[in-house]
Amino acid sequence: VFNAIKDMVKDYNDIVELVNTEYSTKRDRNFPPLTDEQKEEMSESEIKAWEEKAKKGMLFGNTDMASLSRDLRTSFFSNGDTMEKLKNIGVTSSSNWQDNGKIVLDEEKLRKAIEEDPLNIKEQFSDGIMSRLKGITDKYAKTEGATTGILIEKAGNAASPLSLTKNTLLTQMKAIEKVIESLNTRFSAEQSRYYRQFSNLETVMSRLNSQSGWLAQQFG
Repeated sequence: VFNAIKDMVKDYNDIVELVNTEYSTKRDRNFPPLTDEQKEEMSESEIKAWEEKAKKGMLFGNTDMASLSRDLRTSFFSNGDTMEKLKNIGVTSSSNWQDNGKIVLDEEKLRKAIEEDPLNIKEQFSDGIMSRLKGITDKYAKTEGATTGILIEKAGNAASPLSLTKNTLLTQMKAIEKVIESLNTRFSAEQSRYYRQFSNLETVMSRLNSQSGWLAQQFG
C-alpha cells in the first residue's frame, strides 16, 4: 500500500510538472517552422534540433492546460477538511510556489498511518483522491464512449481512432490549407495577368522604338 501511494504521488507530480512546463514555456520566435528549401540545406541532426526548439512553447498560456493544472490541484486539496485529513497521514502541498501544485510525502508519517488505520487510508485514496483523479482523466483524456476527453477532442489520439480523422486541430489545419490553396490560385492568376501586361508593354515599347528609328531616319 505504501509503495502504491508513493508511486502514485510521483506520477502525479510528474504530470503536474509536465502540464505547468508546457503552460509556462514561452515560444522562441528565433525558431520558426522550417521550409522545405531550408531543410534541403540542413543535416538530419540539425533539422531535429531546430524542430525541437521550434515546438517548445506551443502550449504557452493554453486555456486547456490552465484548466487541467487547476483541476489537478483540487484533486488532492478540494477543501479544508480534505487538506487536514491528508496532512494527518503525511500528504501535504509543496510550500515552494514554483512547484505549483506538487505533493510532498512524509514517508514515515504515512507508514505509521497505514499501520494504525488502514481503513482511513483506503477512504482517503481509493474512495477520495483516486475517484477525483479518475474524473479528471476522463474529462481530459477519455478515449471511449460518445464523448471523449477535452484533449482528445482537441488533438486526437491513437487510442481513439475516430479522433485521428476528426478533431479540432485537424479541422483548423484543413481550413488553413483551403485558405492557402485559394491564395495560391489568386497569386497564379495575378502572376499571369502581370506577365501579359508586361508582354504587351514590351510589344508597345518595341513598336515605339521602331517608329522612333524610322522618324530619325526621315529627319536625318
